[in-house]
Amino acid sequence: YDVGAALQGTFDPSTKNFGYVLMVGNNTTASLLSAANPNTGFYKIIYTDVWGKFFNQHLYVDLYFDDAKTAPATAAIGGQSHSIKKIFASYVSKKISVGVEAYTQSFTQGVENTTTHAAEDATAQGLSIWVRGAITKNLNFYAKRDGYNPNNDFITADSYTVNTNYGAYNPTVKETFYTAGLDFNPTKNVHFMPNFWLIDYKDQRDASTTGYVTPDHNLVYRFTFYYTFGK
Repeated sequence: YDVGAALQGTFDPSTKNFGYVLMVGNNTTASLLSAANPNTGFYKIIYTDVWGKFFNQHLYVDLYFDDAKTAPATAAIGGQSHSIKKIFASYVSKKISVGVEAYTQSFTQGVENTTTHAAEDATAQGLSIWVRGAITKNLNFYAKRDGYNPNNDFITADSYTVNTNYGAYNPTVKETFYTAGLDFNPTKNVHFMPNFWLIDYKDQRDASTTGYVTPDHNLVYRFTFYYTFGK
């Protein structure tokens, strides 16, 4: 979503098994906000990505990193920064494919500890695992699990408020998402897919903390009809 300058290519043009992407963006979600904007101002963001294909291109590995500084949340807190480090790997074949993605996301002075009244760094972590494969010629399966911890340094006896300028960040609640289903393909381009979504929520605070929310979940049973046009 950024406006910027990018360089992308491969290290081995003849086989194209190893490649890269480098980009400097304006960090304003392509909206070209003014320098006076409290969330971004003149601060830019740097993106880097390196990928490789191995074992006759069945194994794919991708390493990603970005880094940006943001304007001060308040005069007392001062400047902040944000970065993501991520690794993705997948093995793909006709019978079965599996993949994993893990990332860590840091927010410098991203939260304030309401017990100590000090600004603290926050580190969010996520892990995603998926698998899909064939049962019969016309029947396949798939499953996926996503885990998210918004603050790996959370102290259960304390509470936190958000300092970071990045929206929709909540350091309190862990989330885990599950989905699984079948994919029945009776004819070309037609898919019938019974499946479910399950989202677990867990408040990281001590149960005696004011405002504590007991663990809960959302469970949705679904039936998806999918048709591929133009093929």
